Amino acid sequence: MLMTLVFCEAEQEQICYLRLILVIFEACSGLKVNWRKSDIFPVKEEQQIQSLADILKYRIEELPTIYLGMLLGANHNAVNIWDGIIEKTEKRLVLRKSQYLSLGGRVVLINAVQDSLPTYVMSLFPIPGEVVKILDKLRMDFLLQGSKIEKSFNLVNGAQFSKARVLEVE
Repeated sequence: MLMTLVFCEAEQEQICYLRLILVIFEACSGLKVNWRKSDIFPVKEEQQIQSLADILKYRIEELPTIYLGMLLGANHNAVNIWDGIIEKTEKRLVLRKSQYLSLGGRVVLINAVQDSLPTYVMSLFPIPGEVVKILDKLRMDFLLQGSKIEKSFNLVNGAQFSKARVLEVE
């Protein structure tokens, strides 16, 4: 299943071009656009939204909506908006898994989780500093849990470890 977001002006000409591009995409790729599952979301109150939806054969929906696990149209500076990403990170970095992995294995798993989960979302929305701290704590707890390292000293500087992947925007 392919999900795509397209942002454009609410002008009939642009919507006609978008429809043409999607039809050409279907013809060239052999893939089909599921027009019945496609939606149009007006950002402001638009007078002609019904005629634009008719051109694309889309349903008219309202913001906020969920896209890739994130709320679109919501305040992304609020920590609770990022709960889905935090929960997915917690599920993938289950502390009992760390008992069976070497330090190197834990680093590999942490990097895999960092690369897959929040990267796309963070490319769309700036991540609040509070969320960065929560994600960093989850990573460091997973890295250091269940080993003698936890009780002695850190081999990895926590600040360097988290800055390697996450860029904080406030």
